Amino acid sequence: MTRRFSLILAALLPGGLLSMAAAPAFAQQPATRPARAATTRPTTRPATRPAARPTADTIEHYPAPPAPPLSPDEEMKTFDLPVGFHAELVAAEPMIEDPVVAVFDEDGRLWVAEMRSYMLDPYAHNEQDPIGRVVVLESSKHDGKFDKRTVYLDNIYLPRAICPVAGGVLIGSPPHLWFCRDTKGDLHCDQKTEISDRYGIAKDPEYGDNGLLWDRDNWIYNANSTVRFRFTGRLGAPITLNSFESSPTAQRGQWGLTQDDVGRLYFNYNSDQLRGDMIPTEYLSRNSHYKAQGGNYRIETDQHVWSSRPNPGINRGYEPGNLRADGALNTVTATCGPTIFRGTALGEDHYGDAFIPEPTGNLVMRKRLTETDGAIKSKSVLHDRDGRQVDFLTSTDERFRPVNTYTGPDGALYVVDLYRGLIQHQVYLTPFLRNQVFERKLEAPLHWGRIFRIVKNGAALAKLPHMSGETTAQVVEHLSDPNGWIRDTAQRVLVQRGDNAAVPLLQTLAISGAKPLGRLQALWALKGMDAIDVATLRKAVDDKDARVAAAAIRLSEPLMVTRRGTGMLDDVLRQANRPQVRLQFVLSISDVSNEKAQQALANVLASAADKPFIRDAAMSGLSQRELPFLEKLLSDPQWQAEGPGRAGLIGALATCVYGSNDGAAMAKLLTLAQSQTGDAKWRQDAMLDSLAAIARAPGRKLRVALKEKPDEFLKLEESDDKRIADRTKVVMNLLTWPGKPLPAQAEQTPLTDAQLASFERGKIVFTATCAQCHQADGNGMEGKAPSLLDSPIALGPDIRLIRLVLNGAKGEFHVTGWVPNQEMPTLAILPDAQIADVLTYIRHEWGHNAPPVTTRTVQQIRTLVGDRQTAWTEQELLAVPAPAQPRGGRGGPTSRRAAQR
Repeated sequence: MTRRFSLILAALLPGGLLSMAAAPAFAQQPATRPARAATTRPTTRPATRPAARPTADTIEHYPAPPAPPLSPDEEMKTFDLPVGFHAELVAAEPMIEDPVVAVFDEDGRLWVAEMRSYMLDPYAHNEQDPIGRVVVLESSKHDGKFDKRTVYLDNIYLPRAICPVAGGVLIGSPPHLWFCRDTKGDLHCDQKTEISDRYGIAKDPEYGDNGLLWDRDNWIYNANSTVRFRFTGRLGAPITLNSFESSPTAQRGQWGLTQDDVGRLYFNYNSDQLRGDMIPTEYLSRNSHYKAQGGNYRIETDQHVWSSRPNPGINRGYEPGNLRADGALNTVTATCGPTIFRGTALGEDHYGDAFIPEPTGNLVMRKRLTETDGAIKSKSVLHDRDGRQVDFLTSTDERFRPVNTYTGPDGALYVVDLYRGLIQHQVYLTPFLRNQVFERKLEAPLHWGRIFRIVKNGAALAKLPHMSGETTAQVVEHLSDPNGWIRDTAQRVLVQRGDNAAVPLLQTLAISGAKPLGRLQALWALKGMDAIDVATLRKAVDDKDARVAAAAIRLSEPLMVTRRGTGMLDDVLRQANRPQVRLQFVLSISDVSNEKAQQALANVLASAADKPFIRDAAMSGLSQRELPFLEKLLSDPQWQAEGPGRAGLIGALATCVYGSNDGAAMAKLLTLAQSQTGDAKWRQDAMLDSLAAIARAPGRKLRVALKEKPDEFLKLEESDDKRIADRTKVVMNLLTWPGKPLPAQAEQTPLTDAQLASFERGKIVFTATCAQCHQADGNGMEGKAPSLLDSPIALGPDIRLIRLVLNGAKGEFHVTGWVPNQEMPTLAILPDAQIADVLTYIRHEWGHNAPPVTTRTVQQIRTLVGDRQTAWTEQELLAVPAPAQPRGGRGGPTSRRAAQR
């Protein structure tokens, strides 16, 4: 598998398209930095001039101030922070090079991933060279002033994630996730165990698994990944592959992952500043017939950003609206590495705020987060600079490239600065930006990098910890520390130790600890040690702090329906009227089929069906029980009158009954809908509206087979109410019964041998490139990329689709499910044949039946678009004259591969 992936990657990456011969090193670094020994510099080929002729939109840009490389002290003088804050240097070259990740372990050592082969020139030459490193920085005085560097692991490919675990570290280096150990005590890895052979595999280093965040629930999560891991071994025991388990999870984010006090995960995408899981995604996956909204929730809707300098060096700086009149970045284009700050060194009013890097804008944003009814809202916090508002940390140094932020064990905010002139990866690099790199000499120097910490003037910084040498009782005390990093790390250490002596201490803390967050972490530590008990939970569900009570409700779920948990369900049901725990209450109770629990759920929904995520929470737990619950609501006196959110819930229940493809259940649903008249007509409307919406949506529809013709329901077609009659006729398209003629379905057009070969090659390209955004099943991901299923662009005239691939897309596109308003980068770097292959795959996968795309057509369109660099809008694409051809919707069940074989 590993060899196959490496061959695919070699064929797809720029290094596979261009020569990778060794060449001399880059020129000597400027005199502002000390020269380094030649042995510390990898050889790489020098940057070459652009291969394509520059055009007007690749040359013209806002006049930019000079961008000379600066020393760390010079760079800090370019920083603009709010009054009362300052930056301190933690580490810089030559102690670190090309840092992208920096993680503290339980002893205050800083582990840094150095992505040293990333974009060594604008053509990504030698990117496949395994010259990456993980280094460990130590502070002899434990004050954060690092004075010792040790190379822990060398000669690895693009390291992208680190997580200290059980006396070792997990390290992500595509395609491997290694558990690494130092068995000799010299901080050099001498033992590696492969945990996964599919970690971080993506064509573009900006994509693929990263993060490795130990979350509150004791699972290790990743951004840009559908897999999470959990350590199941114990500290001191031999580590094997079986010491870790994995399970599927929702894909979230692009680069970087963070959590808040209760363990909610936050992430972002390049053009989408902040999103989060308001509901843990394991709940959202319980009901396959309902699409919940509580995951991947957009927290920040305003994508504007406020820098302190012109930012012409962005990938599409020539596009109107990307830069302001003064050349400053207008909206984000490279957000990454967010953190929910939970430290003490910025002041109490900064605790819980989000800090988000924007490296192309040379800044870090601050977002104040507020919670109402389980929903998080964001507001930018700006400060004044010479009469204009700017973001939290801005710089006039174009090479300041913050790519990650963290809360440190000393309570400060840490910022990882890649310090590069060019950070856009070659896969999506436009000629506009490439030309600037050469013109303004941004491609060198290489292998610099800094880490800073931001501190409020006069704030006390804590000494770095040394938890590995502390007793279990001392580590338990850390669970009540005001610094979230300390609490999280203490929980991890306790779970990894598995010391039974911690259990009574944790039980006492969970019930009678003075600080709510200490009580909360104690509960999760007990859970991680598999030592959670009924007595502790029964007391914790009544905790006056809603965060603790909600966690106790969640942790009590396995016990509510067992004899061992006698009384647990009643204790949880007593929380029904606490608004602060309502969301978790509905999540937990909706999955309990007990009649008493279901009545409590109906009661809560009667008054809260319109509250954020409450409907999602209920629907997630009612899987396969939607019809009985709908019948319960229709017979409940408090559900007779229409109220906020009630119609939406009834419609959602009807949608799931249809999705179950159960003819008997569907027949009963139709009878229920037909019978809702008079004052109950609003409920009939809710059911008909939801089913009609399914029938009217694009794409092939499931037809539920009934045992007999629904005569009573069909009478609604003759209703005097035109809306009811029309919707009933539409709903008929979702049903079939004996004797009902079915509309003819087009069979998929079989592919020729040559076309089938193109399809198979295209699948490889799609998996390595397009699936990073559009997902392997083509369904896309909100905030990242739209669905390709039945897309009018993907299945329309190929001469339009090819243009989109060659030049990218911008603005709103009306596609299935949602209307994205984002940019799609150009993939013109792909050869014509690969573009033809991948488009043939998209147009004939997932039941699609659009004509294949030929290499010759791609060649012709590439010639026609010529030097155009501007991305296409939907209106522009639709205006491109196209020859008449069938739009390839979904065909019948025949597989074109089966037809060929």
